[in-house]
Amino acid sequence: MSQPTDSMTIPEVISVCKCLISGDSSTEEVKERESKRKRRIFTTVSRTEKYLRERRIPELIRFIFVKILAANPTNPALFVERLMNDCMICRSGLGLAPVLFEDRHLEAVVKSFDPCNRGWLSAGQVRRAFITLGLTPEAEISDKTPTQDVYEKLRETQKKELFDLLSAGSDTTDEFCNDLFLISLSIAKFFDVIDIAINKNCIENNPANPAPLVEALGIRDERAVGYSVLPVRMSLVMAGSDC
Repeated sequence: MSQPTDSMTIPEVISVCKCLISGDSSTEEVKERESKRKRRIFTTVSRTEKYLRERRIPELIRFIFVKILAANPTNPALFVERLMNDCMICRSGLGLAPVLFEDRHLEAVVKSFDPCNRGWLSAGQVRRAFITLGLTPEAEISDKTPTQDVYEKLRETQKKELFDLLSAGSDTTDEFCNDLFLISLSIAKFFDVIDIAINKNCIENNPANPAPLVEALGIRDERAVGYSVLPVRMSLVMAGSDC
């Protein structure tokens, strides 16, 4: 048997990438990471959609926008601030509901369905009156409903639906106030009339001397300070100001 000579070289060991050897396991790991990421994203999206749906946030935003467009205020920021206070007082059961339609609007709608002053409306007319105002009609409506009863039903239904909207999904008053403040702040910034920064650490870091809750355009609402239903862990201060 011939002995190996110097001219004969021993082949070197070729290192093979592990990803080529265990291709299946690597692919499974990538798929598992992707599936975890997708599940996390889908879970976040579903939680967000559930949160918005339960608290009826889109409807609340639409209500605030409609109130602004209907009132056409010269200072939308101050109008939104006062509307927030009215909504919180209404939800607490201590004040009137800031409904969209006034009594004169409801009377005009009822009269438009009874131009001949018959004194009553048919079931179809009552249903159309509710739908015209964006309200939910009753399931059972009599064939001849007195116009005064229709007016009262429209009035009470509008208040009830607004109260249900303000109370949707909020377990506590503070949760509702936080939602309302953030929504109203976004709307106010949309109109580009205020420049407010959210500073959640202001009151937490200095609880003995909390900053004003709302300060916009140099106007300070003294009523907001110490107001019991306002969120105590969120403060809105002017951008760039120190706590």
